[in-house]
Amino acid sequence: MNGPEKIRATGWRQGSVIERQSASEKLQTLLDGTPPGLSHWLVLTQDCDLVNGSYEKEPEVDCSVAK
Repeated sequence: MNGPEKIRATGWRQGSVIERQSASEKLQTLLDGTPPGLSHWLVLTQDCDLVNGSYEKEPEVDCSVAK
């Protein structure tokens, strides 16, 4: 499973908190350059956009790092 269907399978929704340990290696590397203690993401993208099913229509997911 790859692409938008993988996002749907994770159960992410707006307001979801994603811990570094549960993220893929690719997502974990995004935190490597952040200040110490920032080890989570908070999903900001609206649910309908997050699970759209088309990277062409909704190519990005908005998140904020947090601790």
